[in-house]
Amino acid sequence: FCLTSRGNGAWFLQHLVYPVRSFIIRFVNTSLNGQSAALLKGLLVGGRGDIDPNLKQSFANVGVIHVLAVSGLHVGFVLAGLLTIFRLLRIKEPFRALLVILGLIYYAYLTGLHAPVVRATIMASVLLLGNLLQRPSDALNSIAVAGMIILVANPLDLFQPGFQLSFAAVIGII
Repeated sequence: FCLTSRGNGAWFLQHLVYPVRSFIIRFVNTSLNGQSAALLKGLLVGGRGDIDPNLKQSFANVGVIHVLAVSGLHVGFVLAGLLTIFRLLRIKEPFRALLVILGLIYYAYLTGLHAPVVRATIMASVLLLGNLLQRPSDALNSIAVAGMIILVANPLDLFQPGFQLSFAAVIGII
């Protein structure tokens, strides 16, 4: 699940993800400057490379460094936004859930498919599909499904700190 290689990516990445990601980064760079632009790029698409190390350290010192990482919280914001937009557009439930799931998957690709975003996207998708099928939702089952899907796709993710911390945090919350 890595978006670092632009040369041999799939059509979806080359034509639908990278251009939008580049547009967002260009838009932020032309609208803001300095650390404001760097912070917004980090929050929107996970691009933290331009953030000043001293600013990162300041975030770490006050215990909010996690704000700079695109995470499940961001997926929750996207989920809430998409649900609201599609409700306002009066899109009926089966199609609304499908569009939200597709939107979340697109956002996961847009942000680089980091483990916390993929986990949250899968969990939200499982819960939305459960609601469509009129099944009771269970957070432990949805996190288990997310873990299995991620590890089937890339078993070595088990040893990545982002994977471990994301799952540990959510299990702790549950």
